[in-house]
Amino acid sequence: MSLLLFIVWIFPVGLMMLGVGAVYGQDPSTGSGLAPDLIRGQVFPNKPLRIVTGLIGGGNDFMSRLIAQGISASLGQQVIVDNRPTLVTPEIVSKTAPDGYTMLLAGGTFLIGPLLGKTSYDPVQDFSPVTLVSTEASILVVHASVAANSVKDLIALAKAKPGVLNYASSGSGGTFHLAAELFKSLAGVNIVRINYKGAAPVTNDLLGGQVQMRS
Repeated sequence: MSLLLFIVWIFPVGLMMLGVGAVYGQDPSTGSGLAPDLIRGQVFPNKPLRIVTGLIGGGNDFMSRLIAQGISASLGQQVIVDNRPTLVTPEIVSKTAPDGYTMLLAGGTFLIGPLLGKTSYDPVQDFSPVTLVSTEASILVVHASVAANSVKDLIALAKAKPGVLNYASSGSGGTFHLAAELFKSLAGVNIVRINYKGAAPVTNDLLGGQVQMRS
């Protein structure tokens, strides 16, 4: 499989939880945040925690499992990684109790989604950032069956066969979807998008030749 690296876009991936005002109460003597269990005189956490993220095999899944191991070792509680389709993960977390036990690990789709259409969550009002987990570079990869060994070759092929080539990406409005559309716009080519629910199925189908390229 040929790998083509073009302009690199760096995208942030972060860990969020439901609204800080709801998750943490305020200690009236110090003004510092306290988890609800501490306010009630209990030790936090006293039950397993959950990180909701994209489907198994994707980059966010991999990072979630590394983070889960670290949190579990530090707090002495099991941390469950709950894999769901990328587009629905924020909505799932937004509907859970704001008790500090459910976290969301997501990338650009989390912020971009509400800009593209109506969603049941507000990324600013409903969530509070915990930490920046990583940044990701977007690369363009094509299957070996595509007669292109460079970006220049690929653009020439796409212009010669408009609407024939296709690319896969996971999640409408995701950062890699937008990067691919920006590439199409800058190159002036018509490449058909095939939408997937997660990054892992995209990789599997690219390796199998079911799709021709991915961003």
